[in-house]
Amino acid sequence: KHFSLSQGLLAVYGGRIWLDAEGLGHLALVFSIPVSKPRNILILDDDQDTVDLYRRYLQRQGYAVHVGSDASSLDAHLSEMTPDLVLLDVLMPKRDGWHVLQYLKMLPETMHVPVVVCSVLSQPRLALALGASEVLIKPIDRETLLRTVRGLLPEQDSQGEDHR
Repeated sequence: KHFSLSQGLLAVYGGRIWLDAEGLGHLALVFSIPVSKPRNILILDDDQDTVDLYRRYLQRQGYAVHVGSDASSLDAHLSEMTPDLVLLDVLMPKRDGWHVLQYLKMLPETMHVPVVVCSVLSQPRLALALGASEVLIKPIDRETLLRTVRGLLPEQDSQGEDHR
């Protein structure tokens, strides 16, 4: 009973558990759990409902989600980590998403980071010209968001290395 429960729990995380004969009639309980660091996704959006929705979608898939409600929070986040991907709203107070996108593409440490513009504004040519990797028009459903994120973030092996 406990063994099958343990099998189920480990399977959720991509792991497994088994009994291994060690000789001399001894059995060992062995388990493995894949180890990789979660991918960091920075959401810059001033709409809390949208942020909560994106966070719920992404965290369930194992992504580490960081949130800023406006452009002024960007530098604080960048001083703590370099995101693997940015979800960027265009309509934000103070500096809009177009300025943030240009800023991200000018910085050496973030110029390679994929930026997905998520907006009610339909200006995909401008977004792509400024360096966005993708443009999604709000409202964005779960499957579209996850398909886009997975497409832009390559798989990692157990040491955290990318596989393209």
